[in-house]
Amino acid sequence: MLHHFLTYAGTIPFVAFTLCYAIQPEIAVAIFSAGIITYSLIIFVFVIGSHWGIALNMENGKRYLILSTILVIFLWLAAWANIVLKLSTVMASLSLLYMMLLGIDFSIYKNQGIQYDYFKMRVIATCIVCTSLIANVFLTIY
Repeated sequence: MLHHFLTYAGTIPFVAFTLCYAIQPEIAVAIFSAGIITYSLIIFVFVIGSHWGIALNMENGKRYLILSTILVIFLWLAAWANIVLKLSTVMASLSLLYMMLLGIDFSIYKNQGIQYDYFKMRVIATCIVCTSLIANVFLTIY
């Protein structure tokens, strides 16, 4: 299925940055850190957009529209924090926000807004993304 392929392909930059950071941290931070933060923001907003599309077709979708909007505000704060906080703090914050997105997906799934196959794909992709982000947090500490 094309959406599975594209979703998993979308996790490649997260894994690639982590590998690059593990091998050459100075180069990764200097060259790629802004790119991975920007890419994280883009993917996050893309997922929020899918939540809006799903919520608009649900009877009880208003709460997902509100939750998604609140998460976008937190995302904006995380993006702003990138200016004043350490890279590891921003990556940890993004990981937490991605887990919150997955929580919204779970709720939508429980309310029959998405099928199990789609939810399972989101769980796997989110695990890859969060593992990569958290690995970067530990790599910056040690």
